[in-house]
Order: sequence, then structure tokens, then C-alpha cells
Amino acid sequence: MANNSVDVPFSTDDEGPYLNALLYDSEEAARYISERTEAPLERSRAFVNACNEYEILLGTAPTYDEDDTEEIAQARIDHADLLPSDIDYIDYNFLRAYVERTTDLTSVDVVNMIAENIGYYVKQKIMEPEAYEDTREWADEIMITIPTQ
Repeated sequence: MANNSVDVPFSTDDEGPYLNALLYDSEEAARYISERTEAPLERSRAFVNACNEYEILLGTAPTYDEDDTEEIAQARIDHADLLPSDIDYIDYNFLRAYVERTTDLTSVDVVNMIAENIGYYVKQKIMEPEAYEDTREWADEIMITIPTQ
């Protein structure tokens, strides 16, 4: 049975998401993911954008502003089933469901991109190498259960 959650902290540094903002470049991440998954760059960009949106909904994005706009507030209502109250880490199953719900990416694309996004975090030294190994194992186990499309 596949482990459906990987407990990976946002950062190994006390600065958390703010350090991530300094080291995480969305366009570079999209290119990295595209190269690693062989997905078209536009699809990788869609994934990265959806991940950024998800972090905003969680309230963990580095650019998060306490003054929610009406649009963010409505999105939180619309996606409440995917927004856990414990946000010490992002549950990849919720992230996967959000990205699949808000983009046209396939399940296989999303699972692969989640793993390679963590690979980018490791490359930037935001996360430890074990985070990628654990996430890649999670992705491979999940992909076995996804029906061919």
C-alpha cells in the first residue's frame, strides 16, 4: 500500500517560507521541472503557478498578505476540502488534488512534477536530499496506482 503523505518541512532554516522566496525562482523551477519530466515548459509553468496559488490559499506563501482579497477568500471557500488546518507541511495529496482541479495536467504529470519540484528545492539547498528521495518514492508508488490515460 502506498504511503499517501510525505512529511517534508517547508525549509530546514528558521526563516521558513521567507528564505524560500529568496532561493526559489518560479521560472527556473519550471525549466528544471520541464527538463526532468520532459513536459513542455508551459505545462511546468502551469504546475508552478498552481503550487504558488495553493501556498497563497494556505497562507504560507512568502508574498502572503494578511489582508485577503475577496478573490482569495472565495478561493479558500471553493477549495476548503483541500486546505488542511495543520500547515506544518504540505500534504502532497491535497496539493495534487488542487493542481489537478485547477489545471489540465494529468495525474501522472502532477505526481512527477511534485517530485521534481522538490528536486529543485534540494538543488537550491532549501531542502535536504532525503526530501527528494522520499518524494520521488511517494510519486513512484502513486503512479503505479494511476490508470493509464
